[in-house]
Order: sequence, then C-alpha cells, then structure tokens
Amino acid sequence: MPDHLVKKTIQRCGNQLIQGNQSFNLNLNVFVVGFGKAVCGMCRAVQDLVGDHIVGGVLSVPHGIIHDLKANNKRVLEGARYNTPDQASFASTQKIIKLCKEAKESDLILSLVTGGGSALLNSPIHPITISDMCNVVKLLTEKGATIQDMNIVRQQISQVKGGKLAQIVKYNIFQMWSLILSDIIGDPLHLIASGPTVPTSNTCTDAMAVVEKYGLSNMLPQSVQLVLNDGLRTTPEKVLGTPNIDNILVGNNIIAVEAACAKAQEFGCTTLVLSSAVQGEAKDIGTSFMKMASAINEIKELLKTILPEESIQKFIEDVKDVVSFDNPVCIIGAGESTVNLSKQHGKGGRNQEMTLSALVELQDLFQHMSGVNVCFLSAGTDGQDGPTDAAGAVFSTLDYSDIDIVIAKEHLIRHDSYNFFKHHYKELVTCGMTGTNVMDIHILLLSRSKNFAVFCKSNN
Repeated sequence: MPDHLVKKTIQRCGNQLIQGNQSFNLNLNVFVVGFGKAVCGMCRAVQDLVGDHIVGGVLSVPHGIIHDLKANNKRVLEGARYNTPDQASFASTQKIIKLCKEAKESDLILSLVTGGGSALLNSPIHPITISDMCNVVKLLTEKGATIQDMNIVRQQISQVKGGKLAQIVKYNIFQMWSLILSDIIGDPLHLIASGPTVPTSNTCTDAMAVVEKYGLSNMLPQSVQLVLNDGLRTTPEKVLGTPNIDNILVGNNIIAVEAACAKAQEFGCTTLVLSSAVQGEAKDIGTSFMKMASAINEIKELLKTILPEESIQKFIEDVKDVVSFDNPVCIIGAGESTVNLSKQHGKGGRNQEMTLSALVELQDLFQHMSGVNVCFLSAGTDGQDGPTDAAGAVFSTLDYSDIDIVIAKEHLIRHDSYNFFKHHYKELVTCGMTGTNVMDIHILLLSRSKNFAVFCKSNN
C-alpha cells in the first residue's frame, strides 16, 4: 500500500526527518502537496510521521475517492472525474501553486506524486483552455497513444508539467522532497504525472513529433497549435534540476505483481511472472494470453510483440518447470496497454477490451484444451478502467458455454466491452477507487483440478 512505501522511504528520528543521506530539521515548517490517485494513502503516512509539524497543504485527488485523512491544516480537493482535467482540478492546482510561492527558505514541502496527477494538476498555457486540453487527451487516447507520448505533449502545453512546478521551488529556495509512485513502465520520473517536479529535455519539437506520429497535425485545437508553433520558433528555456529538490521513487507496479503472486501461492498455485512491462494493443494482449493457455510450451513467438527479449527468455525457463499442470498455474502480468479506437465506438476500457478479446479468442482454442480450465482477469489497480465504473473484467471456462460468441465479437469490433460484460456476461470487476495506482494487472489461471469452481471463487 502507498502508506507503507512512504514509511520505507522516509523516517523520523526526534525532530529530524530522514530520507536517504538527507535530513531536515522539523520546526512547524512542513507543507504537503499532492496530486494523483494514491496520494491519500501516502499522505496518511506523512501525517503519522510529521503530523505535529504540518502547517499547511493541498491535495488534488480524484472525484469520489474515499479517505479518512485528518484536517491537519490540509485541504483535500476533488476533481478530474474519469481522469479528465476539469475546472475543479484547475482550481486545486492554483492553490498548490500559491502554497509553493508562499513557502519560506526554512520550510520543507513534501510533494506526493502518483498516476492520475496529469489530470489532477493542470494549468494550461494561455490561450489554451481546460476544454482544449481535454480534447488533446481525447484525440491521443482514441489513436492509441502511449502514456509516455501523451505526457510529452501535455508537458509542452502546461504551466506546471515538465519540471515547471519545480521552478517555483528553485526561485523560492525552500526544500522539496517529491515522493513518486510510478504508473509508467520503466519508471521514467520525468513522465510520471507529466513530471511537474522533474527536469525534462523534451521540447515542443518532441511534442510535435508525437502529434505527427498519430496523424493529428490538423486536428488539434487552434490554441494548442498556436502554443506549440510558438515553442518551435523560440529557443526552449532549459528546465534545470535544483539542489533543493529531491525526486524519489517510492514504488512501482512490482508491488502489485508480488502481492498477486503471494495470494496465488496461498491457494496452492505455481506462479509465473510474465512481466511487469506488458504493453501493446489491449486486444492483442488478450489474444496472446489465451494462446499461452493453449500452447504454453510454444510461447516465444507469441510474446515477441509485447515483451522485451530478456523477459521472454526468463519466462520460458520458468515455464519448463510447471508445464505439467500438476498444480494450478497462475500466470501474472502487469503493465499498460492501449486501445486504438474507431470513429464510432461504444463504452469500455483497455482492461475490459483485453478480457473480451481473450474471451473471443478462446472460442477457437477451447476444443483443443481438453481437461484444462481457464480463468482470466484484467483490471486497473486504481479501480478505474476508461470512462466506466469498472476496474476491468473477468471470465472463466466454468460458464463459457453460456456465452454468445457472435454477440461478443460484435461488441469487440465496436469497442463496447463494458456493455457486453454488463448486459450479456455479468463479470465486470467493480471495486471502486482503490487508493493506489500502479498500472494494470493481468491474471491467467490454468488448472486441471475438479475443484476449479471452488478455487476461482476463493481467489475472487
């Protein structure tokens, strides 16, 4: 959980707050700012550690998140419904900027940064509006843009992203420790939440390259084109690092993978970690998972499109030990997929689409898998999957014969996975906001056990 990660990263000894080889003298001089889906849990740990020295703070958190934070001179402000910038998150951002500008040299600002921060910390460059920024994100999302590419563009049209919030710290000389929980493959600190406290070398040239890559040059709002073109004509000001800012990675999606492995082992599974860096088109990943279920000894070629070579080799070595299925086998992957949407599309999210794709793919493979039961789940660790109330979806071969594959294929073609799982196969994963965000988790369960039904229910 996020609070445990914070407590592993910073500790208190008397009136000293310690992080790595750094220390800070506590004297009623701590401010807390935060933006992202997991900052409430992180802030809970900060309260436990230095609550008696916190004199102010602003947290920008997702609309509808449940928290039990004490007031403690902090304001917890909700915004960015469905992970989309809005006026509420813009107002929260202005309060965070104001707090940073008012901090003194003797102060420490603890900055809590997690996935979702790109929508929750937003202040577009004039004349770009919040609506314009939302349109840019929508266009990139529909083209299947990666989160890395999306954040490169966001940085160039924002007053706070791409290290620009850090410039306020630079000019005011107070200390800032930025505690960052990664939601991006490879943990690039300058891109997580669009890197507000981390210097970046990205420029408008890089942003335009992303725009052209997805064929959006003539589709951007006029205000965005104006800002990017102005940036191309001027020499970019370097956003430099400053000695009074420390950017610290506190955790990533490996914690979710390890937790899933531990739980599966409790139920007697042999666990295999596919990778914590699964990426690509959601429906292709769903298809690959089912092909693994059908031909787990011959997976190398299937994985080349979604995994780096070193992950493939390690996974194959692990597979050799468990291919007999003497025990239930649980294959766990994590990462972040994309969906390339058609102009006319339904409702869903990348995890629901991945699960629906796996369900459809299994139709052709099911007859060759005599005696092997299959269960597949894909869900966002934050409890959100696209503009829906679900985190993802799950299915198993226990009731596979009840599925109308024709209807399933129709929903997959029009990217309408949510309505398929809601109305035709009621297996949406709905858990609400979880208070964390470390990408998505994918779980494939294979078993020859006659107690598979009991096993699946226990794991759910």
